[in-house]
Amino acid sequence: MHNTKRISPKYKKALIAIFAIFLVFDISFSFVQYYHQSFDGDVVENVAPANYIKPILNDPIGLNVLIKGDSGVNPNRFFSLWTYKTYFEKVPISLQNFLSPIDSIYASAALFKIFVQIGLIFLLSLFITKTPKFWKLNFLLSALLVSLFFQTNVYSIYLGIIDSSITYVFYYAFPFMLLMLYLVPFVFNKDIQNKKILNTTLRVLAIPFAFVVCLSGPLNPGAAIIISLLALLRIVLKNIKSQQNNQAINSKKLFIAIRNIPSHYWNYFMPLIILSLYSLYIGTFNSMWVSEEIPIKERYFNIHKGVFNIMTQKLGYPLLVVSIIINSILIKYKYKSEKGTKILYNFNWLLLFILFYALLLPLGGYRPYRPYILRYDTIIPITICLVFMFGVSTMYLIQSVQKPFKIAYYFYILFIIFIYTNADRNIQLNSEKERKAITLIAQSKDRIVKIPKDYKVLSWHNINSPQESEDKAKLLLSWNIIKEKKLFYNSNQ
Repeated sequence: MHNTKRISPKYKKALIAIFAIFLVFDISFSFVQYYHQSFDGDVVENVAPANYIKPILNDPIGLNVLIKGDSGVNPNRFFSLWTYKTYFEKVPISLQNFLSPIDSIYASAALFKIFVQIGLIFLLSLFITKTPKFWKLNFLLSALLVSLFFQTNVYSIYLGIIDSSITYVFYYAFPFMLLMLYLVPFVFNKDIQNKKILNTTLRVLAIPFAFVVCLSGPLNPGAAIIISLLALLRIVLKNIKSQQNNQAINSKKLFIAIRNIPSHYWNYFMPLIILSLYSLYIGTFNSMWVSEEIPIKERYFNIHKGVFNIMTQKLGYPLLVVSIIINSILIKYKYKSEKGTKILYNFNWLLLFILFYALLLPLGGYRPYRPYILRYDTIIPITICLVFMFGVSTMYLIQSVQKPFKIAYYFYILFIIFIYTNADRNIQLNSEKERKAITLIAQSKDRIVKIPKDYKVLSWHNINSPQESEDKAKLLLSWNIIKEKKLFYNSNQ
């Protein structure tokens, strides 16, 4: 784990092989964990889809909301919904060439979850190492470090990134991965400026991709606006600092600083800002949970309860935060350099993002199932920022720490790795009851099938009457799990 320039080629190749094996094992283990997770109760209405969902599919960019003021359910989530519906219409059927119909639906969900996990790990490692070369030692080490925080067991309801609910993966983690992908050019912005063909291509793609990013879920618009404004503010401050005079900041100096913002910043951030504002606007016409709304003042008051809940219930989140603080102190007072100073400077901007994002969340509305506003799913952008901060600071210190503290710091990192790995070591068979119930329905010769109590099938709760299973039965039929329409319900005993 020394600076890669000091490692002999022989040991470097060995470390690359070891890190690659561990990373493949970790990802494979995550896939098995996802494979055994049950379906949530929102799958049917999104994939079938329900009547109140169909207007979104018929109005991709929400023009009816804009022109007619029509209210609907989640009008600014078209691309996530379309991807969700299309994926579960096609992938399970394709997998049935190799798997049974029942196995195919669980494998499909697991494949999408692992796809998003790999995507986020890759993008985080790309941002940390500034290289897309995933076969390099630093990239692999970075990927291993950030992979620790993709938890499915003990810490998942406080430090969750890939939700156990496949619906939430499509609406939260997946869209944020798209936003991160949109921001990739700015990791290499100097290269883009020097490559006119690439720059032109990205300009052409920016607006359509911005539509996808901004109309894919509830988290992206607010996060995108904050990121864009902070990026523009950062370059403005840099331009002001570069002006060759000692005068105080005035309107002329500010105007020159804004005018000197590189064109590619405007090309990418303005579509993101405008379309995010549009997405937030049409999102205000969301008819879901309107009757459950509470005053904004009360929502803001509940934020501190959410923070307290996340930071005190399990070790996962506080350990991440404390590790970042320790790394920052070491960089500032023990291993300061030009690169270390830049890392800490970037941390200040990330902390600003975290603050503003948290303050925007209450404006997104209230949900009775997350009364404290801040929950593992709504704070995915914050979690990703913290994981990045941990990864980039740890990578810097691994390469910078000197004797006699080197061994101590390595053991400290190994201790953190052990804590998170140990917490996520089990495979929970959450889908076992659902699988048994679906098998019972598939094998039964009855047109109405009674399944055991608490054996939930594509539902959040027990199904009390056969009529409640109408849409669920249609979805099972479309997946070839049943050969004819069968209704089902849960026994009361």
